[in-house]
Amino acid sequence: MVRHTTRTAARRVVQSLTAILTFVPTLAHELCHLLAAAPWADSVHVSVSIRRADAQAGIDWRGGAESVPNAAIWLSAYAPALVGAVAGIWGAARLLSGGVPTEPSTLLLGGVLAIWWAVFALPSGADRDHSASGADES
Repeated sequence: MVRHTTRTAARRVVQSLTAILTFVPTLAHELCHLLAAAPWADSVHVSVSIRRADAQAGIDWRGGAESVPNAAIWLSAYAPALVGAVAGIWGAARLLSGGVPTEPSTLLLGGVLAIWWAVFALPSGADRDHSASGADES
């Protein structure tokens, strides 16, 4: 029984640390959705859960999702991926032009930035679902 409780506690600690460490790119990802959707939306909002260290975008499309161009819905759903692609190309070019980092602190920072980039740029299942259906982002 003790072993199971210890594993469960350790798993919760790892999940909590992961949520906290990825909160910044998660929030930036959701804000990117809102910025892209703003021209076609009546209102936008972000729901933030401090306890779960999570955020979700909400978009109220002007006139309903049916009256918004499909391209606008697609753009808002994939805006973080598009911004992330540009940032990834810029970061890779910068890395290749400066040589391979060898300092441990530089490697650690690069690893953290790579994880943040992945959290920000990679579309979630909800992003793909919303681009197909035109539903509210939340």
